[in-house]
Amino acid sequence: MSPSRSRPDKPGAPVDSDALRSRRICVVMFSMTDSKKENENGLALEKASSLIEEKDYRSAFACLLDLLKNDPKNSSALEAAARTAAKLGDRAGGELFESLAGNPEDPELLYRTGFHLTGNGRSDVGIPYLEACMAVCPENGDVRYELGYACFQSRLFERSADLLSDLRGLSPERIAASGLLRVESLLYSGRIDEAAADLSRLKNASLPAGAEDSLLAMNLLLRRLRRIGEEPPRSLREWHYAQHGAVLLSESRREGNMGRYPSLSMNSTAIGAVIRQLKTFLDLIEIIPSAILFHDTDGEILALAAGSILERPVRGFSQRSGKRELLVIPDTESLKGIEETVSSRADVEHLFCFRIDPARSAPVVPDITGIMARAFRFPWQSRIEVFETTGEKPLAREIAADDRPPWEIAREIADAGRQLPEDGRMIEASGFYCRHRNLLISTNSKLFPFRRAFTTFSPF
Repeated sequence: MSPSRSRPDKPGAPVDSDALRSRRICVVMFSMTDSKKENENGLALEKASSLIEEKDYRSAFACLLDLLKNDPKNSSALEAAARTAAKLGDRAGGELFESLAGNPEDPELLYRTGFHLTGNGRSDVGIPYLEACMAVCPENGDVRYELGYACFQSRLFERSADLLSDLRGLSPERIAASGLLRVESLLYSGRIDEAAADLSRLKNASLPAGAEDSLLAMNLLLRRLRRIGEEPPRSLREWHYAQHGAVLLSESRREGNMGRYPSLSMNSTAIGAVIRQLKTFLDLIEIIPSAILFHDTDGEILALAAGSILERPVRGFSQRSGKRELLVIPDTESLKGIEETVSSRADVEHLFCFRIDPARSAPVVPDITGIMARAFRFPWQSRIEVFETTGEKPLAREIAADDRPPWEIAREIADAGRQLPEDGRMIEASGFYCRHRNLLISTNSKLFPFRRAFTTFSPF
């Protein structure tokens, strides 16, 4: 109920014509702003509809998400997103968008939609939904936690740290996770002393099983940052090197991919480019492996290509000499049965993996260079490929495996890699890597001898 208002005993001051004119201008400006927003939304919806007609559902979905980022309760966009998500196989997302279009004020739907979008790599779109939910449920600790996590994933570290300073209403597990996430946010925003104080409190707190690795990672990151001193890394890419040693990340650049680390299908040129990037990095930090090792058939093809580009001999894992060799593996599954040998560093000093599991707290044994992706297909492997969608039913065909000998496939990859230009991003960052070479785990096993793990929420 609005407060009662009494009529004044005396008439007010004469109307200020300038003030009235100012108010009119504001009204016109707001009207123009609203009209511009409606026009932009209309154009975005038209573009999405056109892309849907062309059956380019991924691009259409990306267009709709960009619209919803600025206008999260736009019913037309929500309904279109529901249909498009269903076409892409995201049934849960489609149902959420459809339900929210009919009830855009429901806090449970707002929370679930924000949670779903953040988990699928669009935290920037998830944030407004979580904000709307928090406006209705300001005391709900879980909503505040998820909003803090979404802000972290969107690299809004200052805001994430501030949101996570309030632990009311959280379970003991969430309190520990929130504490670790807040420390990492504080570190990335340059609030080193606050991060150190929080870290000290966490050491004395009751942490759930598995949190010790993350706590160790935070302590190592804090120590390295303090040693860097007045010259912090200039970008998140460099942060990742300072934090984890030598992790070389590659993401799919196709517009509209759902998720930060999508399923990748690599052709020979892409694999050659990755190996060229690896060579550039190893040259920058002055690591020259004595040989390239492989442990399985897929690894043999990759190792032969790497050996050709790096100009190093190639041999099987059983023939390792223990002298600064580089083991090349297709994914972390290839480490089964040899984890202890690799982790000890006694026999294998360096490890390159073509697919690193992006799951939270995924172990890194030892510090590892590679590509992050949820799934990975090499061109010589058999696979199922969708080539047409008729209505709701996708049509697929099987692509047979390449039965050429490993050396022939490897030669094709190496030839493609050699024809590519040098990676300018790696060269530009060389000054940072070389100045802080002693902070990279991969170059200093005496200083950092422990088995490492990714920090729990690293967004890189």
